Amino acid sequence: MIDIHAHILPGIDDGAADLTDGVLMAELAAEGGTTAIIATPHFNLPGGIYGTDPKNREEYIASIKSAKQALEEELLRRGVKLELYLGMEFFARQGAGKMIETGDIIPMPDGEHYMLEFDPDTSWKSAASVIREAVHAGAKPIIAHPERYACIQEDILRAQLWHELGCEFQINPEGLLGKAQPVICETASMLLEEGLVDYVASDCHDPYTRTPFLGEVYDFIKGSKGVDRAERLLVVNPGKLLIPRRGTKPVTSW
Repeated sequence: MIDIHAHILPGIDDGAADLTDGVLMAELAAEGGTTAIIATPHFNLPGGIYGTDPKNREEYIASIKSAKQALEEELLRRGVKLELYLGMEFFARQGAGKMIETGDIIPMPDGEHYMLEFDPDTSWKSAASVIREAVHAGAKPIIAHPERYACIQEDILRAQLWHELGCEFQINPEGLLGKAQPVICETASMLLEEGLVDYVASDCHDPYTRTPFLGEVYDFIKGSKGVDRAERLLVVNPGKLLIPRRGTKPVTSW
């Protein structure tokens, strides 16, 4: 399996606190059947943190690269077989298109897709406006955990409208496994039932509660929707994000 949403880089955001946490998370991921992870540190969150201030953006990007290298070296030393790639979980708001055009945001490894998250209480019209802006800038948005957004919880058809704008959806395991608030679980199940889910990823933050172990959710989808669906959401579709597209920024540049 390939995990496309993970806060595994040590000391970067509210994910892995240190190198020990990062290693433990990598070991759990490998134990659950994951062979590659796209590290997606937070970016542009309100409050002036995680690269929001342009003056600190280069420093933040440099720290991300350094943390990835440190974790890779430690995993190699310990013999943990897990490939690491870089992306970002971008807090999307007006101006997203410009930031994509100027290269301020790290795309997914294919160079085309960008992971976007919204405030849980964002209106669907506001989010749709930002999605249009990102698409106009040449991005293919992946919306992180749409099951958390009140506007989608209120009307699942809005997810279909976002999908028609050109975005894809990534949901977290907790909603499918009944380990989140009832409204989140219900929305996640409806998104899956309606065929609106393109990826299932851990959104892991630590090795204790929000872990990168994907074996359980793979088995759940396999049992409820069949092995083809499980493979598509956790192996096939994620795997396409690891392949750079012609004309996009090379993965090695990050």
